[in-house]
Amino acid sequence: MHARIVAQSGPCERLAIALFAVICRVIRNRSGPALLYVCNCNGIRERQVHAAIEAGACRPRDIFAAHDCQAQCAKCVCDMRRMIQDQREAYAMAAE
Repeated sequence: MHARIVAQSGPCERLAIALFAVICRVIRNRSGPALLYVCNCNGIRERQVHAAIEAGACRPRDIFAAHDCQAQCAKCVCDMRRMIQDQREAYAMAAE
């Protein structure tokens, strides 16, 4: 149903729907102030991942490089990929 609504919407409405989805996802995942750890092994927080993505990181490897570390257990890699994809989708919707 969601895809049908998005397909029938104009560019501004699609952007609003995409931003609303991102905000809802952030609120659901938020367990407190912006101190949520994405990578427990290296102590990388959500806001640091977002900053690395905004600086041009397009792979988890780039995020680790921005913090002078590397993946340890790799449990965070899927979350980082999701965050990168969410950012790409938000930019794509904004560009339409």
